[in-house]
Amino acid sequence: MPKKFPVFTLVVFLCTILVGCGSAPASTATLTPETAPIVESTTIPTSVQVEPTPVPAVQDTSYTVVDALGREVTFQQVPQRIVLAGRALFMVADALYLFPDAAQRIAGIGQTNQGSGNFISLIDPEYEAKAVLDKESGAEQIAPLQPDTVILKSSLAETLGSSIEALGLPVVYVDFETPEQYSRDLQILGTLLQDEERAAELASLYQERLDQIENGLAGLDDTSKPRTLLIYATDDEGGVAFNVPPVAWMQTQM
Repeated sequence: MPKKFPVFTLVVFLCTILVGCGSAPASTATLTPETAPIVESTTIPTSVQVEPTPVPAVQDTSYTVVDALGREVTFQQVPQRIVLAGRALFMVADALYLFPDAAQRIAGIGQTNQGSGNFISLIDPEYEAKAVLDKESGAEQIAPLQPDTVILKSSLAETLGSSIEALGLPVVYVDFETPEQYSRDLQILGTLLQDEERAAELASLYQERLDQIENGLAGLDDTSKPRTLLIYATDDEGGVAFNVPPVAWMQTQM
């Protein structure tokens, strides 16, 4: 016959099973500052202020040349296409070619025969590529060369310069006829080419030569000074002719 369990024992057994099958209580843990997760807060701005980008200032490269007639001629940059025109310009050409960058900037040039040939063609390797103007060339021959400046002797201001200026082409006048004008006109060319340092160097060299003459004549009266005759020869039309330069010419003063 099977053995019977007491009723109290059965009740206790059933309660134990029910408790074991129930949900396990959620564990609780205390968070300390050391164990708490770090949450970075991000503030979202309601409006964003953008600083305007500064606009770089435009550099003014313009400059002004005061020529032999006291005229102010303004340039935005150093001329890249220079034209020398008119009569008796070889003194101007000689001075202009003393500046290192002048040769590459000359687009056209007038007659520069200096008695025994064209000296300029010997010192300018690109001379053949330049436009060579006749002595009588006017504005209609100069304008097609598209110069950004034309250099003329001041004696041509009315006969040639006015018609060139009427076309809107800037003209710079020089002389190179006296020692005083020579130094002044070197400065004008130096400003035009933005090479004042070279102009000052040339003027100083020229003044040294003048000082040598003055020092050599110092203390001498007119009767003791050497008497000198200066003449020049031309071979026009196959014949040789001798000429004496006028008193006002630079050659006579030299």
